[in-house]
Amino acid sequence: MDVSFDAHPRKSLPTRRPGRVRWFLSGVVVWLTVSANAHAGLILMARSVNAGLGTANNRLEFTVRNTGSEAVSVNGFALGFEVDRPELIVEDVTNNNRLARYIFRDHSLFGPSLIDPSVPPGQFVVASDLYDIQGSSVSLAPGQTRGLGVLLFTAPNELLVANVLLDPAITSLSLDSDLIPSNQVTLVNGQITVTPEPGGMLLAACGGLALAGIARRRRPR
Repeated sequence: MDVSFDAHPRKSLPTRRPGRVRWFLSGVVVWLTVSANAHAGLILMARSVNAGLGTANNRLEFTVRNTGSEAVSVNGFALGFEVDRPELIVEDVTNNNRLARYIFRDHSLFGPSLIDPSVPPGQFVVASDLYDIQGSSVSLAPGQTRGLGVLLFTAPNELLVANVLLDPAITSLSLDSDLIPSNQVTLVNGQITVTPEPGGMLLAACGGLALAGIARRRRPR
């Protein structure tokens, strides 16, 4: 299910495709469409995460899962996405996935940083990668999930919820063939929730209990 909030409306996205992505999209591409009702063969997902107030090096991972009945050969991908709260600071997108093995591990052409150098990271981010052996690809078996990069970000010192909105005009996979129709591919947006650190919550709770105890001792009998 796609995540969407009206409180912070989506800003207009760039219409000009960055240099690296323009070149990437000149190959065989299956466009990904946002469709909650599609019986997806491929699901590209921005995972939802929590981050502590004011913390750095937070991670949100992108993954692709093959829910179809046949293997798919992937030789490249592009991610275009917007973080809809400017208070969150985007640091980088790298190929250091942990939730699932990075799809081009040991064969990343652009890694470890996947951000397109023609688009400095901000609220709108473009990242991409290719298999580094020309004419080769990675097979994504039925039921298999692979990583497509990690968004690194710094959380602000305020509680908030931010949406990570994948742009279907840029987000794409490059396959060895074009046998998979676009209506069998689904994008799933992610969400970042900035919350108090557990230690800070515990300290606040202990402080509240201490104040309550002092108030009780001072209460006249």
